[in-house]
Amino acid sequence: CLKMNKKILVVGDLFLDIYSKYDSIRNSPEAKAPVLINQKKEFFLGGCGNVAANLRSFNENVVLMSFFSNDNHSYNLKKMLKKKNIKTYFLFHPDYKNIYKSRIFKNDQQIARIDNEKTIKHNTASLKKFKQYLIKNIKIFKSIIISDYAKGFINEKIVEIITSLSKNYNIPIFADPKNSNPKFYKNVNF
Repeated sequence: CLKMNKKILVVGDLFLDIYSKYDSIRNSPEAKAPVLINQKKEFFLGGCGNVAANLRSFNENVVLMSFFSNDNHSYNLKKMLKKKNIKTYFLFHPDYKNIYKSRIFKNDQQIARIDNEKTIKHNTASLKKFKQYLIKNIKIFKSIIISDYAKGFINEKIVEIITSLSKNYNIPIFADPKNSNPKFYKNVNF
């Protein structure tokens, strides 16, 4: 397989970014708060999804790997990933719910952000599936990007699996760490 045809693996925390834009021309009589009239709601890939989307805009072949759950936000995430032609390999965890960050705008000014997230840890099954996938597919990647937003997908064990398997194939690893422990990333390249 030519290096040009190889893919980039993006591993990390996937979000759904929601932008709710409202008009407001008066305040509520019950409280000192604006009355918002819904105008438009837009959805974007966030977290490692944004990294993958940016790579696709440069015509890179991308595989995104993250936790995922089938909930009321999964439709929008799947739709956007498919539209951008981002291949996925999702790990399912019984305690995981898709992360979303909802930004509220009043007359083009952001007035609030509502985050729905729960940090979880890998269980034995998800670590095993992650490692099996990487062992089976490591040869198809020309680089790996670890997109860590400290929401649970990236931990020391995941980074160890990535670094140990990729060094045999000279695959460069890029990390964008949120984790405050730099020891996690001692064996990554960039």
